[in-house]
Amino acid sequence: MADVAYFTGESAPVEMRVGNPALPAGYDFDAINADVLLHGATVKNGRITLTSGANYAALILPPTDSNMTPQLLQRIRKLVRAGATVVGPRPQHSPSLADFPKCDAEVKKLADELWGKCDGAGVQENADGKGRIVWGKSLTDVFASQDLKPDFEFQGVNTNTRLAMCIASPPVRIFISSPTSGGSLIPPNAPSGSVGKFPNSGIPTRA
Repeated sequence: MADVAYFTGESAPVEMRVGNPALPAGYDFDAINADVLLHGATVKNGRITLTSGANYAALILPPTDSNMTPQLLQRIRKLVRAGATVVGPRPQHSPSLADFPKCDAEVKKLADELWGKCDGAGVQENADGKGRIVWGKSLTDVFASQDLKPDFEFQGVNTNTRLAMCIASPPVRIFISSPTSGGSLIPPNAPSGSVGKFPNSGIPTRA
């Protein structure tokens, strides 16, 4: 289950642009392109939600790509105003020459509305409608402000530890197997005392 969606960008080559900014340990991601954002994305409970059911706490824009078409920026404005969190720099130009130079003027106008005084340095956040733009903050800080906990945390070092996930039906369960400490069935963000213990045989026992 992914926590964030990294936008692939609209500049050629369109490709997965993940890891920048760095994703904190314990979180997962998907890549998302312009077509999906334009035609298959809405906002539910503050999360960008696709027709497939996948949903994300934040949309991450490429930090080294300042190009975006007016049509996509209009769509992102709509998502933000509906409650989405978008992380990344202010778009500057359209990657398309269609309707040039009017397209660049439209990008600047829309970006000024969305980013406001947010410059990624002195001002790192701008609210618009129910959502917000964030630029210059680490994803750790963004997730903390959303109270978004890691899907999985592991302390200690054991090269023989193995992990498997069961996602056939909610809640998602994670089985950890270790030759020295047995395993645990762990629903993500499970409260203390709710973890079911497993012996090394892999046969579940009641907690």
